[in-house]
Amino acid sequence: GTIDGVRPSGGKASKYEGGISEPFIVSCPGMVAQGAETDALTDFTDMLPTFAELGGAKIPANLVIDGKSIAPLILGKTKDSPRDWILAMGHGAGRLDEKGVRGIEDYASRVIRDDRYKVWIDSTGEITELYDMQKDPLEQTNLLGNVPKDAKASLEKLQKVVDSMPKKDGRPKYRDRADNPWDKKYDPNKKVGNKQKKKKK
Repeated sequence: GTIDGVRPSGGKASKYEGGISEPFIVSCPGMVAQGAETDALTDFTDMLPTFAELGGAKIPANLVIDGKSIAPLILGKTKDSPRDWILAMGHGAGRLDEKGVRGIEDYASRVIRDDRYKVWIDSTGEITELYDMQKDPLEQTNLLGNVPKDAKASLEKLQKVVDSMPKKDGRPKYRDRADNPWDKKYDPNKKVGNKQKKKKK
């Protein structure tokens, strides 16, 4: 798709909207209104609780999940989602270390947005960019140096979200299994990013 005839920036793993926003189309005649459109915030993590609610299943009380059900939004019972903000990370491939696969950085760069404003956070956890997604959907004018009055509350809210996050990203969770012959082996001497690990003597 395009915005005013211009294709949004970014592709897979990009933090621009062209890399993280996808159309979400629902069709269920008799339950979902035909032709309805919404700009309500939603995230891939919302799918589990949404499908559970639509299917009449219960999420175990002790299961901690990030998602929030958007079933009422899909069914036309509300005009908005329960989300105050959504997050996307565009850090690319992982890497191997002595414990297995992990992210390239200890803290992956990311973007967080509310229904109007979006911030870019670098790998040190600092907000480096602020965009008005209503006026500047192509993210061309960084407002961080001169924050508009109506953006201040969003910036404060999104800063609190950043501050609430762990300073180091969690590792992917895998079940232990025996190595396969094709599995890549960890080499402590292999170049990681721009740094060459030195062999211990």
